[in-house]
Amino acid sequence: MIYADYEFYTATYGGNQIEEADWTRTAREASAYIDQLTFGRLTGHPERVTEEVQMAVCAAAEVVGRYQAAVTQNAAGVASESVGGQSVTYRSSTEWEVGKRTEIGQAVSLYLPLFHPLRYAGVC
Repeated sequence: MIYADYEFYTATYGGNQIEEADWTRTAREASAYIDQLTFGRLTGHPERVTEEVQMAVCAAAEVVGRYQAAVTQNAAGVASESVGGQSVTYRSSTEWEVGKRTEIGQAVSLYLPLFHPLRYAGVC
C-alpha cells in the first residue's frame, strides 16, 4: 500500500525532486521501507496513516528516487572516476543498498523518530 499520493508530496510536503510519472514506483518502495520500520503496524489500518507517516514516505521516496537515478546513470557501478590519473572506483551493489537503507532511515527518522509508538520493537 502506498501511504502518500503525489498531491500530498507536492502540496503538503513541498517536494519537487520526483516526477509524477515516477511517483508510484518510488512511493511504493518507500512505503515498503516504512512497513519494515513500523513492523507492519500500518497494513490494514488506514486510520494509523497520519501526516507524520505520509511525510516520512515522501522523505524516503526522495532518497529512493536519488538512488534509482544514480543506478541508471552509473549502470556499471562506478562510484568515482578521475581522468587525469585514470583512476576508477567501483561500488558493489551491497554497498549501494546499505547506503540507500542508511539514508532512508535518516530521512524517515525526522518524521518517525525511534521513540515513535509505530517504531516500538517490543510487545504491546
